[in-house]
Amino acid sequence: MPEPWERALRNCIQQVPDESDLDYEPGVMGLRPLKERVEVLSAEQAAALGWFALADVAVWPQVDGGRGARIADALEHGQEVDLGAAGGRREHATVGAKAAKALLGFATAGQKRVQKPDEPAPDASTLQQAVNEVARLSQDPDGYWTEWLLRVVPAAARMGAS
Repeated sequence: MPEPWERALRNCIQQVPDESDLDYEPGVMGLRPLKERVEVLSAEQAAALGWFALADVAVWPQVDGGRGARIADALEHGQEVDLGAAGGRREHATVGAKAAKALLGFATAGQKRVQKPDEPAPDASTLQQAVNEVARLSQDPDGYWTEWLLRVVPAAARMGAS
């Protein structure tokens, strides 16, 4: 018998948007399946989901790999970071930074709940909005959601359960 998180994951995957949806917008996952997904997780699993989601966005290709060290050095020294020309990779970097900041809030809320069970659960809409933004920049935004769910959720659920 599947675990509650596995059933919720299957439900999420079945609700990844596609062209047959009436209000189809590529890469835009609805809130309800994600909210249900977060609600069935233990506090530890929800915190792990936040950290795994943040890690996933952190390694998402936001800037060319060759520029990574220079950008890291500039950030470390408090210098202005040039992300390049508008559009393309600059847009990826902007979306990635915004998503990472939002997901840090989600992960932190999850961690607080682990330490104090009376704290509110992390807000599923934060997760939804951050990953929607990243998915929209993918060549296959709907596929991105499916891959993201299959990559991040099981890892977080298993890690948080241990």
